[in-house]
Amino acid sequence: MFRSSPIPSWVNVFMAFLLFFMTIQVFWFYFDHTYLFDAGITIEGAPDLNILYTTAGRLLAMIAATLFVIYT
Repeated sequence: MFRSSPIPSWVNVFMAFLLFFMTIQVFWFYFDHTYLFDAGITIEGAPDLNILYTTAGRLLAMIAATLFVIYT
């Protein structure tokens, strides 16, 4: 797939790097709230959780779009 692609290989490596970091952020926002506490982000109820889950959902949408672009 990547060998016949007109996109340079460094762009594919960079995209994989970005996907890796976006995936880590989604994990932090959905599952690992202690990491957010350690980073200084306070979660004090449902409104803060809504912001976290909205951010994670947007990151998931960006990951899906990026994978679609890489695949096509």
